[in-house]
Amino acid sequence: MSDNETPFKEWAILELMGHRRLAGLVQEVQIGGASFLRIDVTTDGQTTTQYYAPAAVYCVTPTTE
Repeated sequence: MSDNETPFKEWAILELMGHRRLAGLVQEVQIGGASFLRIDVTTDGQTTTQYYAPAAVYCVTPTTE
């Protein structure tokens, strides 16, 4: 990502290899100089954060909260 680009940060459904579907707030982050997608999933009032390499994702569907 260049300096003039806005990082991705949207509510979305993330579909992953292995047929997993997660819904939550998805954003692009840098960890150790590499790009990852961070998803914050809220279930029963608890929020869990997970990080995925872009190669593990085959679909991102923007949605509303």
